[in-house]
This record gives sequence, structure tokens and C-alpha cells, in this order.
Amino acid sequence: MYRQLNFDIPNIDALYPHFDEIEIRASVSESDSFTGAGRTDELGGDLFEISGRLIDVTPSKIVDIEKLKVNDSTLKLSLRNHISGIPTERYTGIVIDSLWFGKGEAQLVIPSSWVHDGFMKPVDLMISKDAGSEVDEYFVSVRAINQDGEEFISDTLPLQQLLNDAYGDGSTL
Repeated sequence: MYRQLNFDIPNIDALYPHFDEIEIRASVSESDSFTGAGRTDELGGDLFEISGRLIDVTPSKIVDIEKLKVNDSTLKLSLRNHISGIPTERYTGIVIDSLWFGKGEAQLVIPSSWVHDGFMKPVDLMISKDAGSEVDEYFVSVRAINQDGEEFISDTLPLQQLLNDAYGDGSTL
């Protein structure tokens, strides 16, 4: 039975923890006292050390849904309520789940390089339409708020680009 375990987690950015290489060391304290003058900052003998890649697996909720007609098929876009780590990439982003009838499910990602605060919550999916001569062109952006209630708007990206990135089959609107 140990009286005190020490954990050391160096080199982690608490604001942006996604996909950082993480190292955790646990040790048994060798202090004679755990309070007052006898307490030392010595970590003590190692119990274990682990390292690996830190991935955010926080469950998320859907906060906004938009439906569009794309190529005569319904496209349903569902915005998640937090910024997520992207498993195949080394960045974080705003994830929009898509269900495109006839094409399947995919995740559209708006990179969150515009986020200056790690505690942002996406709240609104904004779709705009530019009626062109031959084809309507859609654009996507996201409104988010931080813990102080300040609002931020993401970059506006062409929906076509997001669909191509997610579905990877050159589908056109």
C-alpha cells in the first residue's frame, strides 16, 4: 500500500491536447512527510512509464442539422458540439457528420486553425448559397462561442471542397 503516488506528465498543452505525444510517469513518493517541512518534491522510485499518442474521445452531441438537395439526393449535415481531433490527421477541427443518400456517411472537417481558444463550442451550422448560372454553389461556415460567451465565425469553405475531401470520389454538386 502506497501513501502517495506522484504522476509526471511533461510537455502537454492543456488548451490543445489533441494528438500530442504524451508521456506519463508514475512513482512512489519517498518523502518522510506528505505535508509541512518534511515534504520534498522528489518524485521517488518509478512504478511505470508509458508513452503514446493522446486522442480526444469525448462524446459529442449534435447541436445543429441542415438538409440540402445535392445531385437530386438529400444531404444531411449534423454539427457536433465540440472541436475534435481528426484521427487520420495531426490537427483538430470542427466535425460535421454527413449522410448523403446514395453516397453514404462521412465526416466533413473544417480545420480549427482559426480557433484561438481551446475551449470553443460550435453552436450553429451556416449554409449559404450562391446561385450560379448552371449550378448552385453552397458554402459552409460555423459559429462557435468560447467560455466567455464571445462568438467566432469559422472560415467559409465551399461545400464541394468538403465533400470531395470526405467522400474522395470526385462527387460534384
